[in-house]
Amino acid sequence: MQRKNPRLRCVGACGVQAVLDFLGRFVYTLVANLCSKAAMHDLQTLTRRVRQTGCRMTRQRVLILQAICELEGHASAERVHVKVLRDQPNIHLSTVYRTLERLRDLGILSQIDLGRECAEYEIVADQPHHHLVCQRCGRVVDLDHSYLAALAEPIRRDFGFEPILCHFAIFGLCRQCRQESDPRPEGGLS
Repeated sequence: MQRKNPRLRCVGACGVQAVLDFLGRFVYTLVANLCSKAAMHDLQTLTRRVRQTGCRMTRQRVLILQAICELEGHASAERVHVKVLRDQPNIHLSTVYRTLERLRDLGILSQIDLGRECAEYEIVADQPHHHLVCQRCGRVVDLDHSYLAALAEPIRRDFGFEPILCHFAIFGLCRQCRQESDPRPEGGLS
């Protein structure tokens, strides 16, 4: 007769469910902590970049930068404000606007109009990037900088003008919307 290890017990359905619930909470907590650590790393990097410009890091600026990190991508001042209000209920929308504009002027954020009736802000990346914006469906597609980089030299040569090609939105119709409005094959006449 085998002796059963008293530390190992057979668990019923309730016990299995409890173990699954525990594991689910554990994995959720682990992923949430990893995500927040990644956001904090970005926040620490941005905070350091702001300080390197000689600008003070106030509590409001930290909260606004944190909101930008957590929102990822493009964010309007209104979206940032809603996010910041959770931690700082008395911060005014005008403070958010002034801070975003200051961070833009410092080169920490870029500002773009994606046709959504408000300016949107994004953390400045190492490489410039651009967007194709469909005016019908609102779809936004990232466009590699190589498409616009070739414009700089002819503009310099022909106009004596130094272009800053860092963050553009090009408006038009996406392939799907074009096909819906003109069922002819692309490039062909019927």
